Amino acid sequence: MNRKKLLKKALIKYGKLDFKPIYKERQTLGILGIMYQYPDEYEYFYDEQGNILKGFFLGKKFVRQINFYGHERIEKELFLLENREFVVFERREVWTNIESGKTVVRKIAENQSIKWFHL
Repeated sequence: MNRKKLLKKALIKYGKLDFKPIYKERQTLGILGIMYQYPDEYEYFYDEQGNILKGFFLGKKFVRQINFYGHERIEKELFLLENREFVVFERREVWTNIESGKTVVRKIAENQSIKWFHL
């Protein structure tokens, strides 16, 4: 699907879009995934002008899982930015063990193709 069609579908499907800051890393604690990191402690992505990059999450696609027990999971995420551009992130979840929670790290994906995402 091309970017113009995807943008049109997103606007129709979601209506008013609430753009939120996109974080680079987040940590949760324990089985319930209780946050122990506050939003003002997050490290965010920034645009060229130095403003926090805000986006609307549109969907994710599973890429791979490493370790038989699922201790590392990698997904691609699609965000629509405030300027109506799309950006694909690679999201990596790492569990050290069940009791200690997980760390989620995002980076901008090298491949910005949106062909795998469907709304």
